Amino acid sequence: EIAELVRTVSVKRVRVLWWDTKVCREEVYGEGGTAPIDALVTSVQPTGGGGTAVRCVHEYIAEKQYNPSAVVVFTDGYLGGDWGTWSHPLMWCIVGNKSAKPTVGKTAHVEVTH
Repeated sequence: EIAELVRTVSVKRVRVLWWDTKVCREEVYGEGGTAPIDALVTSVQPTGGGGTAVRCVHEYIAEKQYNPSAVVVFTDGYLGGDWGTWSHPLMWCIVGNKSAKPTVGKTAHVEVTH
């Protein structure tokens, strides 16, 4: 899903943050990154996996003083806590949980097909 989104909007750089209750890993693709955007699908290294506290993502962005054009959060929407406070354009891609209703940003529900 991330790779298709990146191809669709034709971005120059993508920062992927892997998180659970904290940001566990950061990967940058494209300009200034460690790999080209085309390598995103084959070189991502998912990390984390215990809990879902999205607050850690916007806190990390603020702490690092990043200024993203947009933030896209992929999640199942079962959060431990609230939807957070964001200062950048935000889109949620909620995977397999139509009952999730973020209170901030735009939402797209992603169907899981097996």
